Amino acid sequence: MSGDVTLIEGGDGGVSRLVRTASALFGRPGFGPAALVGGLAVTVRLATVHRATNDVDAVCDGDAPLEYVGEGDVRGSQRVEIDGVKVDVMPTSPLPATAAGLPDGDLDRLFVLGHRWALESAESLVVRVVTANESGFGGAHTLVVAAAPALVACKFHAIADRRDARREKRESDALDLARLIGGLVRTPMIAQQFAAAPFDLAALVSSQTERWLIDDAARMARLMNMSTGAGDAKVNPADIATIGELFVEMLAA
Repeated sequence: MSGDVTLIEGGDGGVSRLVRTASALFGRPGFGPAALVGGLAVTVRLATVHRATNDVDAVCDGDAPLEYVGEGDVRGSQRVEIDGVKVDVMPTSPLPATAAGLPDGDLDRLFVLGHRWALESAESLVVRVVTANESGFGGAHTLVVAAAPALVACKFHAIADRRDARREKRESDALDLARLIGGLVRTPMIAQQFAAAPFDLAALVSSQTERWLIDDAARMARLMNMSTGAGDAKVNPADIATIGELFVEMLAA
């Protein structure tokens, strides 16, 4: 996806507030290079408000000067607050020249590669938020958003790394993953970006797809059905497994 994205506000102004906050973050002098990841980035890439989210997540090149962008509890903290919205910025570093410089563990490698690729694959999008009757709501804002394939990699790390106390986050991760991957299955040209993924990231994503969408499709469906953004229609595990199998085939092509 590139160019303009229009999001329909649910009525409480929440999406518009997040977009304004993200725009203010990227507009601060000295902030960046950086890119949106997390729930807002998924919403923009899907071009639909498919679930509620109340924070802004980003990755940046090196340590972000967060003391200049918001109020944090500790100077240099990765988490700040801007106009009542929680902002979490994760620093990334350039990748090593060889795989020997990467972490040995698959999950740690997925984190390092996925978040750096999210930064390097990002592009600027003009995001507009309107109400259901198509009246103007939040104006137009230019945001730097990670590409959908990189968001899949980041989300797979997130869902695998959640603790029991973050159950609701894992439910939203499952919903984001299924809808992102479903979109990639329907748009092979975008999925082909995995061919340019660094090191073994595509293989790591394939392995996580097999784990979550194929081998554990019943659990994935259950998490999606428990998500507040799932709606009334119940997700069938067989459908999740089919999407996973198609995606794995695409990654192997």
